[in-house]
Amino acid sequence: MVAKITVLKARTGAGGTYRAVTDEHDVTYLCYDKTLWHHLEPGSFFYAEFDVATKRDGTGSYNRIIGISKEEPKAKEVAPKPSPEKPIEAVVTPLGDAKNRAFSLSYSKDIAVAEIDKGKETTPAKTIELAKRFCRYLDTGE
Repeated sequence: MVAKITVLKARTGAGGTYRAVTDEHDVTYLCYDKTLWHHLEPGSFFYAEFDVATKRDGTGSYNRIIGISKEEPKAKEVAPKPSPEKPIEAVVTPLGDAKNRAFSLSYSKDIAVAEIDKGKETTPAKTIELAKRFCRYLDTGE
């Protein structure tokens, strides 16, 4: 928080001597740390670190200054959030109707099994290529 001091008062209370600082927004902060008082001058700007403390009698709370600097604090580095992985998109091959593709693959598998039974060698790539040819024929007649 950055503040311009508009009112500075020395006070004594149950917690001892302190400084009551009011900023240009009419917010009051209390400073009990005597080592910080030299930063507090009417009309001066300062960067304050504060917390909200509970009053000794338990009736409320107040803004307590716990650190002061004339220099702007360095921004805290925040690790970037990991981006969610992109979902894998299905590759759709425009080879016509799904029934024709299933029919074609089934028939090309039957041919591959028949070739294996005869002692011939085949590969999945050959089976898929044959299925594509069957499907093309069913879709276009070629």
